[in-house]
Amino acid sequence: MRTLSVLLLVLLPALGACGGDPDSSTPAPTAGARAAQVTLVDADQLAAKIAAAKGRGLLVNLWAMW
Repeated sequence: MRTLSVLLLVLLPALGACGGDPDSSTPAPTAGARAAQVTLVDADQLAAKIAAAKGRGLLVNLWAMW
């Protein structure tokens, strides 16, 4: 029980920082802003897309179901 109390005393202040500031400096999206392009590809197409994006930012979201 003492360990749990100590753990809570350590973690509770850290949890206060998790909320974030709603008035942060990150600007909100504006009307007419360009949306991200989502494309479904197979392994060969993925390799080609990665090669084509060399030198630029690229977000790859990979999902697998076993």
